[in-house]
Amino acid sequence: MLGPSTFRAKAIKRSVAAEKLFIADVDARVQKILELLKHAGPGITAAAKDIGAEVAYTIGAVSHWYLPLLDPYVKQHTEEPGVFIEFWNDPPAMDYVRTSPDFSVSLKQPVWSTRTLSTNSFMMDGIDETKVNKICWMRVTAKFTPDEDGDWELGLTIAGRGNLFLDQKLVIDLTTAPVQGESFFGLGTTDVRTVVKDLKAGKKYDLELRLSNAEFAARGSPFDCWGGVRIGAMRQIKGDEAIAEAINIARNVDVAVVVIGLNHDWESEGFDRSDMELPGLTNQLVPEILLANPNTIIVNQSGTPVSMPWIEDADTAFYGGDELGNGLADVLLGKVNPAGKLPLTFPKRLHDSPSYPSFGDKGQEHGKFLYNEGIFVGYRGFEIKDVEPLFPFGHGISYTQFEYSNLNSSSISSDGKFTISFEIKNTGDVQGREIAQIYVVDKVSSLPRPTKELKGFIKVDLQPGEIKNVEHVFDREALGFYDDRAAHWVAEAGKFTILVAASSIDVRLKKDVELVESFTWTGL
Repeated sequence: MLGPSTFRAKAIKRSVAAEKLFIADVDARVQKILELLKHAGPGITAAAKDIGAEVAYTIGAVSHWYLPLLDPYVKQHTEEPGVFIEFWNDPPAMDYVRTSPDFSVSLKQPVWSTRTLSTNSFMMDGIDETKVNKICWMRVTAKFTPDEDGDWELGLTIAGRGNLFLDQKLVIDLTTAPVQGESFFGLGTTDVRTVVKDLKAGKKYDLELRLSNAEFAARGSPFDCWGGVRIGAMRQIKGDEAIAEAINIARNVDVAVVVIGLNHDWESEGFDRSDMELPGLTNQLVPEILLANPNTIIVNQSGTPVSMPWIEDADTAFYGGDELGNGLADVLLGKVNPAGKLPLTFPKRLHDSPSYPSFGDKGQEHGKFLYNEGIFVGYRGFEIKDVEPLFPFGHGISYTQFEYSNLNSSSISSDGKFTISFEIKNTGDVQGREIAQIYVVDKVSSLPRPTKELKGFIKVDLQPGEIKNVEHVFDREALGFYDDRAAHWVAEAGKFTILVAASSIDVRLKKDVELVESFTWTGL
């Protein structure tokens, strides 16, 4: 999984020591990752140039939870990339954390030191446990070289207590009253920012962070850890100026593409989002761009629903995943026809979500969460309450259109097996792929069931004008439900309706079938 290498580093060290794994093997894997990054990086700009397009870019709205890492702008005092970290098992000087570096205070010799390429360090492994105690004092130093003149924002979050100095001047204080935040799986502080005025491009500034993990270690954590440090920075961008620049670009291009959404700062394990809002001034930026250029594509990159109060004015929206960059470039440049479908439901407002009534319920026992929506999750919850979503489960867009027809079904056998078939036609002018959803409706049930239940789907690739007949085979699982009173699965005799749909709210075909006799099974 992504995240700190809690187990991997030690496992690799053991394998190397036992000669089950060799450094050359590790280097080879790293080389492949670097090759991928090098290959993927210039792709979009190059493709745009191939078709004679010019790309103008600007940051329309700053939406960072944490400022971008300081990594590109820092070097150690030896001029090697990264930062230098020193460790002491006792305070290296009186009132060490608060003492400014501009005072002549000699520090004790550190018990251990290391360098790291990143200014985001969750200290879970890679530290010499034979030399560094769990309670320790640290110093992070580097040379910070801005690439632009102007005012710069610095951001700091730590697991522990500390102060950040720039050229021997205190710029961020996280010793006086640090507020616990979401960083480092909830073990760190909130991101505290400051603006440093009139920095000069190319000038080297001494960056020093002094911190102690004593209070952090005393609180305890679910895993061994010495603390954490995250330092970010970017040239200050004023919100109104950024939007004005984006509007100017939008007015002077044929097509405006606005990329919005959430990154891993906003969506990650270890915490929940508190609302559905897009970060920063995003919802102020988008309507301004739509007004400046009606030929605007809104690209939302988020793994969870976000509010879109401007959606009625937007012509087009795409939804992507890990390969959004490559996929979106191919779609925008006309190389492929989009075929993805939304794997979840976007509500118009947070209150419409089926889980909202129990979300953040302070009356619940601490550490417990009640799933009060029961089986009515996702699209089922919207339908049972007759709430219109912003985008339904299965929503998708395409440069072509599809027509559904001729739904047929075999009789249901005594053990619940049956087969359906139907036709899908590409009625547009370009090749495309369609994903048809198949739902089953139990018309009369002895226990509450959803309005309809997704039981299958079919993917089909069609050339312009092409028709394909597709089939799907169902078994008893499509008809039955678990009866917790009788402790078995049951398929009850009666009529069922088969629905073929393009999305959870776009039903194209329907047909009734009948199960003559009820039957049960345990599933064991």
